[in-house]
Amino acid sequence: MFLKKILLFIFIFYAFILNAYLSTYEAANHLGEVAEVCGFCVSINYENERQGKPVILDFEKKYPEQVFSVIIYEIDIKKFEKPPEEIFLNKPVCVKGLIDAIKGVPFIIVSDPQQIQIMKRYDIESDEIYAWKQSKDYHNTWFKNKDRIKLKIILNAIGYKLNIKDDTWDLETYRAVVDFQNKRKIPVDGLVKRKVLFEMENVINQSKDLNYQKKKELYYMIQSLLKRKI
Repeated sequence: MFLKKILLFIFIFYAFILNAYLSTYEAANHLGEVAEVCGFCVSINYENERQGKPVILDFEKKYPEQVFSVIIYEIDIKKFEKPPEEIFLNKPVCVKGLIDAIKGVPFIIVSDPQQIQIMKRYDIESDEIYAWKQSKDYHNTWFKNKDRIKLKIILNAIGYKLNIKDDTWDLETYRAVVDFQNKRKIPVDGLVKRKVLFEMENVINQSKDLNYQKKKELYYMIQSLLKRKI
């Protein structure tokens, strides 16, 4: 009996997880409820002649056959970093709020950007952005601020134009490391480890554009980085 109760609880729990949001087709059956509704945004229209100058996001089908709508008034559009059409058009979108209806079409009014977002399971990053974030986490963990500056100074000295006053491990810095690894035929992962530092030292020693003093300065930088556990 106890086992049956546990199994029933597990079943209800996973049923809840799988149905944590409503589809746009279900929204009409939940008028007056506060819920999360997810669907596909197929058109966005600016209705500047209406009071409040709203932007209307239509889901599944275009007006006048839309299944569900989101309304964002002009006063609230300014809260978004980009125009709604650049963020949501032709994408799966989830919106949270009070479900109401106009002429039988359910809608939610959005007054805060946190109410609406791209459906998480479809919010896929490019391979490069994912690898850059992994690289950034690595260098933020294993290198102090001053050491990341040193790495950027070294990269700058061997031909990569980076902002050496900023320790941020930005996308350009990641791309510089990847390009260096490619050119020196080192396994490409965007991570500065000992092999990369040794190869940087070789490039600096062979450089005809750097004077003795600059090479010496960069050599000591690399040696200080090699003493780290990386």
